[in-house]
Amino acid sequence: MSKDQGSAGNIDQIRSLIFGEQMQTYESRFNELQSEVADLRKEMNNSLTELKTLIESMQSSNSDSLESVQQQLQKSEENMQNLLDASQKKLSASIQELSDASVKRQDLMQIFGNAADRLQDKHPAPESNGTPE
Repeated sequence: MSKDQGSAGNIDQIRSLIFGEQMQTYESRFNELQSEVADLRKEMNNSLTELKTLIESMQSSNSDSLESVQQQLQKSEENMQNLLDASQKKLSASIQELSDASVKRQDLMQIFGNAADRLQDKHPAPESNGTPE
């Protein structure tokens, strides 16, 4: 053994005697912490993967729900438009019937008026000369 190697060995022995137990404790604790960090890292990666899967599932579900709601809204809008069109047709028909009835009433009034005029012309009312009969 060379002199340098012998003195280095002696220094290692002295260091081992002085700090040996503390170094083993630190080294043991350091290894435990490394193991805990590795376990936590694995757990976090697993949780992150689960979270990503859950988010994707929720997005898909929300997308499906949104599409369903949009379809329902479109159907409701179409139904409302159909009801509005039907109501508008009924209202127009009712207005037309009222208009026709009004014209018929006017025609009847004119017919009765003409008949009354003819009756007056054929049978004039007796003229009263102021003396009772």
